[in-house]
Amino acid sequence: MTEQQQQSPQAGIAGALTDLSEQTRILVRGEIAAAQQETWDKLKATAPALGLLGGAGVLGLAASASAYRASLRLLERWLPPSGAALVATALYGGGAAAAGALGVQQLRTLPVPFPTDTVAETGALVEETAAEVRGGADTATARGVPGPTLPTPRDVPRP
Repeated sequence: MTEQQQQSPQAGIAGALTDLSEQTRILVRGEIAAAQQETWDKLKATAPALGLLGGAGVLGLAASASAYRASLRLLERWLPPSGAALVATALYGGGAAAAGALGVQQLRTLPVPFPTDTVAETGALVEETAAEVRGGADTATARGVPGPTLPTPRDVPRP
């Protein structure tokens, strides 16, 4: 046997490991990019509701600050000063609560801003790949070639 024939299996294994490493790197980068895009899309969909909540806070503060004196003077024509302050507080608080409730209601109808679709697709791909690898090991064992025993996802301890 020549030396080139002896190194051929080692070179084949090294090449396969290099290919596997490169494919894994490409897959991981693709999944990370998909997760980032999904998260960004969900955050963009959430922006109007967050804007309403921010607007509710600003409007509540601005309404209280800018109309405070005018409303108190108007209400003090019919009510004592403490009654006028109580009515003004109730009106401003009611407006802020209504805008806040609208924003929260919109937020509840939106999907969570996490890449749930990408995580589900990646999990399915990992399960499929693990099944193929286990199937390949079972095929090798059936032919009488001892193969590595691969753990299933249920065998791996969880933190």
